[in-house]
Amino acid sequence: MGKRRNKGRKHVSDNVRTSKKGASDVKTNPFEIRINKQKHQILGRKISKHDRGLPGVSRGKAVKKRKETLLKEYQHRTKSNQFVDKRLGENDPNMTVEDKMMQRFAVERQRAHEKSVLYNLNEDETQLTHYGQSLADIEKQETILESDEDDEDGAGKFGEEDHFGGFLTKKKISSENEQESESKSRKELLEDIIINSKKEKYERQHEKDTLITLTEELDKEWKDVSFLLAKGNKSNKDDTSSKKPDAYDIAVRELMYDMKASATDRLKTPEELAKEEKERLDALEADRQRRMKGDVDDDDEGKPKHISADDLYDGYDLSGPAPKAMLTYEDGKANLDLTSAGKGGPSAEEGDDEDDENEDDDEEGDGEEEDEDDSEEEEEDNHSDLESDEDDNSDGGENENEEESDEETKDTKGSAQVKSKKNKKDTAVIQQAAKEELPYTFKAPANYDEFQQLIDGHSPANQAIIIERIRTCHHPSLAEGNKEKLETFFSILLQYFGEVASRQPVDMELLNQLTRHLHGLCQQSPINAGQCMQSLIVDRYQLFCKAAERRAGKPDYPSLDTLLYLKLVSVLFPTSDFRHAVTTPSMLFLGQILSQCLVRSCRDVALGLFVCNLFTQYISSAKRFVPELVNFLNGLLFLASDKPHTGSTHTIQSLSDYHLVPPFRPVGKHIDLLKLQSEDANVTRQISISPINIAETLSLPAKEALEELETDEFRIWALSLTLQLLCELSTLYEQLSSFREIFHPISTCLESGRLPQDRYPDSIKTLCDTLRENLSAKDGVPCKWLQREKKRPQPIKMLEPLIEEDYDPIRKKRKGNKAQTERQRLVHRHKREMKGAIREIRKDAQFLARHKLKVQLDKDAERKQRVKEIHHLLGTQEGEMRAMERKKKKF
Repeated sequence: MGKRRNKGRKHVSDNVRTSKKGASDVKTNPFEIRINKQKHQILGRKISKHDRGLPGVSRGKAVKKRKETLLKEYQHRTKSNQFVDKRLGENDPNMTVEDKMMQRFAVERQRAHEKSVLYNLNEDETQLTHYGQSLADIEKQETILESDEDDEDGAGKFGEEDHFGGFLTKKKISSENEQESESKSRKELLEDIIINSKKEKYERQHEKDTLITLTEELDKEWKDVSFLLAKGNKSNKDDTSSKKPDAYDIAVRELMYDMKASATDRLKTPEELAKEEKERLDALEADRQRRMKGDVDDDDEGKPKHISADDLYDGYDLSGPAPKAMLTYEDGKANLDLTSAGKGGPSAEEGDDEDDENEDDDEEGDGEEEDEDDSEEEEEDNHSDLESDEDDNSDGGENENEEESDEETKDTKGSAQVKSKKNKKDTAVIQQAAKEELPYTFKAPANYDEFQQLIDGHSPANQAIIIERIRTCHHPSLAEGNKEKLETFFSILLQYFGEVASRQPVDMELLNQLTRHLHGLCQQSPINAGQCMQSLIVDRYQLFCKAAERRAGKPDYPSLDTLLYLKLVSVLFPTSDFRHAVTTPSMLFLGQILSQCLVRSCRDVALGLFVCNLFTQYISSAKRFVPELVNFLNGLLFLASDKPHTGSTHTIQSLSDYHLVPPFRPVGKHIDLLKLQSEDANVTRQISISPINIAETLSLPAKEALEELETDEFRIWALSLTLQLLCELSTLYEQLSSFREIFHPISTCLESGRLPQDRYPDSIKTLCDTLRENLSAKDGVPCKWLQREKKRPQPIKMLEPLIEEDYDPIRKKRKGNKAQTERQRLVHRHKREMKGAIREIRKDAQFLARHKLKVQLDKDAERKQRVKEIHHLLGTQEGEMRAMERKKKKF
């Protein structure tokens, strides 16, 4: 019969199996599992660990963490005190309870040990030594020192003294010394010390003297032997001296004697220079005000100035008066020639001994208060060799001093009156001179009227000084608000510039000074200067347009101040910019002047040449093409050339070959303005071309200007300037592809002989030849055909896949160099961190909002519960009261 299986009995293995199965089967809510699906399966890509997530679990962990950190911080926000848990290991979650207890126990025992050993003086272990060596180190030695002595006494002594140091016994020598020292008194010990020190000093001196004597003997012996060495080296010296120095040796010697650069002080900044200049002007103004009040210190001029002991005498004249004579001795006797130090020799002293003695006496009498220290020292020094001289001269000196004192009292009264009158006259002269001086400091004018009051009645040189001092006293670095004051001052100077330019005649010296100051102010505040200048150019352009409207589009040339303003623009602002807020409108204004203003007189020709010269300065650096400029110069050549007679039939056809452009016309009464009036060619050839200042000439009245300009000298000068400008333009425009077409009318005029060069000086002919060579240099150069812009051919798009060797499917590849890639990576990380921070802040806000809502709901529920309890209590009382009332009614 087989055994019956016991169904109720289970083995241990079954229990383990069931426990593992139950532990592994963790029940999870399927709705809390989030699966991140991929759109495409890619080979080689690792499966991400975030493909399946548990939002509920992670949310619970986040809520728990916020309760431990954020919630506690929120709850303790209104509390100033808090408990800080400083127990060891309490804030370390990785430590177990046993580790915490062990650490605390170790720290407690350490503190107890420190307290117990606090007053223990035998903390360090004592070591036995022998002659300064540790016995532990001696025991480590393998070899044992043995005595060379054969006798037993020596061996015993060696063992006692060397091995053990005598141990309980002491050396006899040491004991004897101690007994002697104990027997001597303190005085005897000091005497022994002194004797020993003297003995050592004597020995050192003796050694030094011995060394000196030995050195002297060696020197003498060397002198006897040195001539033998000199003979042996003499031949070598002769060989070297016979050689001539080469270029290298000469260069080395020159470098040895070259001046080397010495260290200098650093350059001061503009702010420091402005501060020093302001302080200097303030000091000068204070001195002028003092002199105007008559406060003049005459006594200070004669007194010697105090010189500090630390003064380096930089920049001072220290020659001064001759020094006083010093008392000297020769062979035990006083040397009484006291004038040798300051007068230069005994010959001059002999004739002036008496005068010098009197002067010395007066100086000693007058300077008692100043030289108190010196007199006290002289009184203390009782020189025996001077007593006899003082006794001999004392009797005669007293009588002479009494007579001189009476005469001096009479003279001092008269001299005092004379001096007072002279001082009054001098102070009056000084006051008048101080009043006539220019002030050294000025207030910044707030408007043009205040500026006119400052400069009214002053010469142009003084006006420039006033402007300079206003700028210095109000430098922007000295105080706040000075920059705005100087900006206002710039507009005032700009207005004053126009007033000076409109005078007749124009003061060019003052204009140059104003230009310098305007340039300096423009560098300090360029934006304000540009705005002021732009508004001024716009106003002048509007006046020009109104004049053109009144004259049916044929205006006269603008006034000289307008042209000088345009000249000022080229000085203050850059002309090479492609587009500028001030320079570009000014260039358009100049082009409109050249294209619209008619040329009716020689004055108009001078104005036109001034504008052309100014325009050339504008375009010289940028090489801009200005057609108005070339056309105007071509028109001036037409005015100077010969024209056909008006009676011929081909007049109009021949005049059309000049290619004239307005404002010039082929016909009219002004077409011969620059044609020479003198018929004698010999006279015109001898005319010298002298430069003409157009600004000064145009500033004259109209009649005087016409009289100066209606001459052949002016016409030759105008033609010369025209040719010079054309030569300069031909050099500027030589790179243009349309060079021949631009200068075709001018080259035609020169080659056709319309300009009578035989009647002009040789300088005109030279200019014509130079211009003709510049224009003919481009004749043989062919023009380039118009072509499309060349572009790089685009390759055909290929369908082959792009294979990357270091392809990483997880990391995003960024284009660019290493720096750009690093920057993109940092930007990406910053964005990611920013998004994460914003998300966390949002979740924190939601957590706090839920907590606040929960607290509020708890308060409301508690309040409702209390209200309900109160209502229940009141209802119970009301019921009991009514029951009692009913019982009363029954009774």
